[in-house]
Amino acid sequence: MNTTIANIVKSAQYLTVDGTSDTVTLPVGTKAVKLYAIADCWITFGAAPVAVKPGLEKTESKAFFLPAATLTNPIPVPYGTDAAPTKVAAIQDASGGALHVTALE
Repeated sequence: MNTTIANIVKSAQYLTVDGTSDTVTLPVGTKAVKLYAIADCWITFGAAPVAVKPGLEKTESKAFFLPAATLTNPIPVPYGTDAAPTKVAAIQDASGGALHVTALE
């Protein structure tokens, strides 16, 4: 694991990635996130996001695919408020693992 990934993982919020959508709440004021996936997963953002693997839902999925062992560049996220903070949701593609989420202000 290189130094950049180690620093991201150390300062990140940890999200379990399995067969059901799980979320982590970002601090108010977060403008972007860096993500590091331990397993292939599908990601989405919003006030009440539900990550769905494409093909399993009845409507079009807004989730994007993040391959395992991938550290993203900063990804802009919708601005949250105290009443409706922005959340990150993730679901596994084929096998479980973890998603590390680092909020950037």
